[in-house]
Amino acid sequence: MALPPSLLGYNDTISPYSLDAAIATTHCQAAQGGALWATGFTLTAAYNSGNATRQAALEDLKANLEALNPKFHVNLVSLSWSTYLGEIGAKTLPLFDMGWGADYADPDDFIRTFYDSAGYYGASIGFHDSTIDSEIQQAATTLDPTARAGLYQKIGLQAHNLAPLIPLPQPAPVIVTRTSVQGVYYNPALNGQFLWKDVSN
Repeated sequence: MALPPSLLGYNDTISPYSLDAAIATTHCQAAQGGALWATGFTLTAAYNSGNATRQAALEDLKANLEALNPKFHVNLVSLSWSTYLGEIGAKTLPLFDMGWGADYADPDDFIRTFYDSAGYYGASIGFHDSTIDSEIQQAATTLDPTARAGLYQKIGLQAHNLAPLIPLPQPAPVIVTRTSVQGVYYNPALNGQFLWKDVSN
């Protein structure tokens, strides 16, 4: 689900999506009453220039889709950061690879962003589920941590089954220092950085 494992409500019972070419073929053959398989498609997938991780993820997606059917074509496009953000906001990209860094350490910052119809990515991809929208609002206004966690876990499972997006694993950055350096730590809310005021030698 689109929530870091360290935050309240992460549902660790949800299995990751698996790569299964046979199942993918079955779905593609059934799409549009079989017309998609017969006519194929050309899809544009974008990433921001210089982001090798996003480029590699989309190259994998391209290779696997095109291996299903010679009529399937995925064109990868590299865009400058400003153009990329503009295109996402304008909803003109059919497929893109993007991430999210915490604005504040609360699950609402991720769940609302990705799954709410008015959230940044929910709106950008045109995802709308009235039940999930209602549950997100309920979770945001619920004070009991156990009840909130249960709502977020439920939302995560519902979104997983609907698959409006494909969450990728949270990156695990490596911070290397001399053994004499103290106060360096990994804080996911700091996007892989740390506070210099805590560092001493």
